[in-house]
Amino acid sequence: MKNLMKSILIAFCVLLSASLLFAGGMAAIASADDGSNLVAKTAAPKMPLAGCQGYAVVPIGNEISAGAYSARLADISTATGATNTHLAIVDILDQNGAVIDKVQIAPGESYVFSGAAGNARISICQIAPGITMNAKWAKMRIGMVTAQPSNPCAGYSTLDIGSAMAVGGIASVKLSDIGIATGQNNVHTAIIDVLDSNDAVVAQKQLAPGESKVVQVGNQNIRIYACQTAPGMNMNAKWAKIKAVPITSDPATEECAKVPFAVTKRGIISIGGILDNGQYKVRLADISVENDASKKHAAIVDILDANEAVLDSAVIDPGTAYTYTDASGLPLNIYNCQTAPGFTLNAKWADLRLGS
Repeated sequence: MKNLMKSILIAFCVLLSASLLFAGGMAAIASADDGSNLVAKTAAPKMPLAGCQGYAVVPIGNEISAGAYSARLADISTATGATNTHLAIVDILDQNGAVIDKVQIAPGESYVFSGAAGNARISICQIAPGITMNAKWAKMRIGMVTAQPSNPCAGYSTLDIGSAMAVGGIASVKLSDIGIATGQNNVHTAIIDVLDSNDAVVAQKQLAPGESKVVQVGNQNIRIYACQTAPGMNMNAKWAKIKAVPITSDPATEECAKVPFAVTKRGIISIGGILDNGQYKVRLADISVENDASKKHAAIVDILDANEAVLDSAVIDPGTAYTYTDASGLPLNIYNCQTAPGFTLNAKWADLRLGS
């Protein structure tokens, strides 16, 4: 009987020890994942940019005001520049709701506007480049300031798609489109039509921000400058800041200074257009999407005979040549000077040179 009681006591002690070990383990687990850790796991993520307190979340089409001015978020741009940054495209309005300036501002930057009612600073803290309209917004702030305006494009006119500006009574410059991002730095070019006094298109150019080109109109030249382009997703947020002035000293800009053959025909053709050198015809079928390697938009062309039957097709990067040779050995050289990768068909074109 004594041995039996001893055995029962030993068994009870073993069970008690196991229970205590189990309880300790659970306590350790609870300690490792207590309420503070649970809160950390479920808390809202921190904002990627510090200091957005005091900024308003402004959806597309909405505005904030200070003094006599309002800042309306027109759009969020497509990714642009070497850093693939999305910009806030902002309309600045007067007290009557009229647009008096258009700007684009990167996250963490600000713009000081100067007008009759004083100076206003518009600051952007954060941008949401969502796919749906409800998910496109910017954290914005506007306030009246005494600081000097920060306008690198002073003296430039803001041209919307399809709008034009007169140049010295001899020509006008019309913004045809804003180009799709191209090149290593994802540049959005201003695609320009130059019209004579009869509104006939005499030249087509594309200019990157900060670039200028000279165009001959009749017996006079004009220089066109591009300061800034806004690559918005909607038409109201596609614009360029352009300046154009008559000049007398500089020659017209030559887009193709290094063509590796004798040129017999040259021209700018839009989608479906044909360049004919008398032996062959070259039709522009399309402008390609960006080439992964060169980061350029190529001209996709069809080579036609006199009856416009397709003999060959080619994809030609800007700054490169392609040679077609028929069965008789007659060659056709095609050099692509530049392509305009516009969104609209009228703003998709290629500047080609033909030679044999």
